[in-house]
Amino acid sequence: MGRAKLNLLIAQFGKCKEDCLDAIKRRENEQAWFVLARSRFFAEKFDECNKYLDDGLKKYPTSFKLQDLKVKCAAELKKEQDTVRQITLIN
Repeated sequence: MGRAKLNLLIAQFGKCKEDCLDAIKRRENEQAWFVLARSRFFAEKFDECNKYLDDGLKKYPTSFKLQDLKVKCAAELKKEQDTVRQITLIN
């Protein structure tokens, strides 16, 4: 988990994702799901972030961190969809 956090800090989001998925296979915990979702959020892969947040919330439904990130992710996903919609209307 430490290496995943380090990769998140130095913006190596792909490596962070790999490390988190490996950590979840070995010893699943709330923190691994949170760091995994954050790596997808920072990489602006909001669909993937949402998927991992849903999976994490199934295991840890009372997690404030996961719930908070879910709200932020939904807002960013809506912004992105609105931007794409505006671009397609212009063309």
